Amino acid sequence: ASSASSLQVTILSEIVVIKQYLMQVLVTNGQSLSTITFTIKDFDSDGQITEVKETGGSKDATSDELKTSMSLFKTSQTTLISMQILLKATKEFDFTIMTTEPTTEVTIIEFMTELTTFLITVGKSMTDSKVETLGTKLMNMK
Repeated sequence: ASSASSLQVTILSEIVVIKQYLMQVLVTNGQSLSTITFTIKDFDSDGQITEVKETGGSKDATSDELKTSMSLFKTSQTTLISMQILLKATKEFDFTIMTTEPTTEVTIIEFMTELTTFLITVGKSMTDSKVETLGTKLMNMK
């Protein structure tokens, strides 16, 4: 089970790195993520392969939508910095480096499951309000 969780984290990390690289290429070429359509293969409840198409974003975003998005990005950035500190503390078994020490003791499986959910959410959308919620939940785990 732990090797499967490790593989999930590795794959999710690679997805985030690829998404960051894609954003760099788009910015360099003066293009927008909204010009791209992603085709995602998935399995349905019967085990059949299905395809879902998702666009990279809205090209007609209003000023208010952009302000909200930037605010959520800042919140996500703060959450990611906190997660980096938590992961370092967890790795070193030293939670004193954190401003607020975690209080909820969990198993490694519970922690990895929540971390995987967090990484999937971050990988899917940095502006999802769940990033902060899931990050806060993880910050309380040790």
